[in-house]
Amino acid sequence: MSTMLTLAAEFLDRMTNPSYGPAINEDYSLRFAVLMSAENSDKSLDEEIGLLENVNTLGPYVWLWIINRARSRDIILSEDLLLHLTGRWPDVFIQAPVIDLATRNAEWSSPENVVSIKSFGHPWLSRLLQQCTGYRNDVADRSMFTLSRRAELSLISLLQVGKGITLDAASTLLNHSWEGRSHLVEFFWYRWDQLDEETQVIWQSRLHPPNRDAGNRR
Repeated sequence: MSTMLTLAAEFLDRMTNPSYGPAINEDYSLRFAVLMSAENSDKSLDEEIGLLENVNTLGPYVWLWIINRARSRDIILSEDLLLHLTGRWPDVFIQAPVIDLATRNAEWSSPENVVSIKSFGHPWLSRLLQQCTGYRNDVADRSMFTLSRRAELSLISLLQVGKGITLDAASTLLNHSWEGRSHLVEFFWYRWDQLDEETQVIWQSRLHPPNRDAGNRR
């Protein structure tokens, strides 16, 4: 990382990480505001954010701040970086804004039928679906528990973003045939049972989920 971003990251971690407590968070928010009051500091920081490549250089709360800044200021981040972020921190609070950022400029028309994850019309989302179902050779941990958990988190994140393109991706994921499909379908219907009736109808008609019994096959 460059000097500007390295310095900012020290402030951002203490500003955004709740484990430091409200007093530290507020103190470093004020310090960060002073840091960014220098001339051209916003421009310099945005340029350096656009050059980021390594997910391991920053913590999750700093990344979340960067993702939100990129969304609000139209900063372009590497697609590989965004994909690696979903694998490094497989959590909805990271995945949902990453997915939203990766699909912000997508022009999308829903396909007439559910397509395979490999032929899904948005290349980045196709890679995400392949990653969480074990298609990619670079998935570090291919255990079924880990892959099923990633698929569940990706499904919820896609639904939370709530765009047409992400809902179609969620439908594709649900209907994809892979080793963890039964676990994912069972998870979907478990979550569906907790929804209000109106949302249940919307999810079922929009996502075209497999029947419940698909989640009981082992």
